[in-house]
Amino acid sequence: MTWDFVVPLNWTEEKDLAEFLLEHGIPSWLLEGQIECLRRTYDDLKTMVNRSLAYFEPNRLPLQPETILGTISAIEDHVAAKAPSEHYRNRLMVALALCRFAVTAYERILPQYDDESKKYWLSP
Repeated sequence: MTWDFVVPLNWTEEKDLAEFLLEHGIPSWLLEGQIECLRRTYDDLKTMVNRSLAYFEPNRLPLQPETILGTISAIEDHVAAKAPSEHYRNRLMVALALCRFAVTAYERILPQYDDESKKYWLSP
């Protein structure tokens, strides 16, 4: 028995992957790798936010355990009160808002992934 496969002339590796994902979904090994990457990135974000607060307020006593959102709020308070210029304040506030969004999304999605009974990623 032989199989005849016909591949369109303009077929690409990207089109092949897209069709595979459409037909079969995301393979678990790929998803788990992405989840692990998100966890590492989240840890890096926590480190960066803590170092940023230490930079802006070197004499501040750490409040343990301070949440990452609490640390972002402390940085926002500092920048709002002591920014050297409006441009500086606005630019940093946008970056902090993105950090806040990323943390909120992470904290909403990852626990649902960890709970095998809940696999609804996009619902609130």
